[in-house]
Amino acid sequence: MRILLTYVLPFLAPFLAYALWAIWAGRVERQRGSRPDAPPIWVTGLAVMVLGAALFLIGHAVGPRPDPGIYVPPRVEDGRIVPGHYGQAGHDGQD
Repeated sequence: MRILLTYVLPFLAPFLAYALWAIWAGRVERQRGSRPDAPPIWVTGLAVMVLGAALFLIGHAVGPRPDPGIYVPPRVEDGRIVPGHYGQAGHDGQD
């Protein structure tokens, strides 16, 4: 679901908007007797720009923690697995 909202939807939104516009304009133009011009290269460029803007904004909104500390990998203690975690900076990784 996250991939759909992060990558697919921002990329497809301009295409969907163009399709809706083309359907609407086609109905209007059919009443006048001509077909609407189709600029798909503009729509593709717009889709790439919207996707880039979405990725930029998501990257800045969700970005990494400022100082995650030192990663302590998972290990086995007394027969049970202690999951990996981030320790305090300067911590040697031993609990």
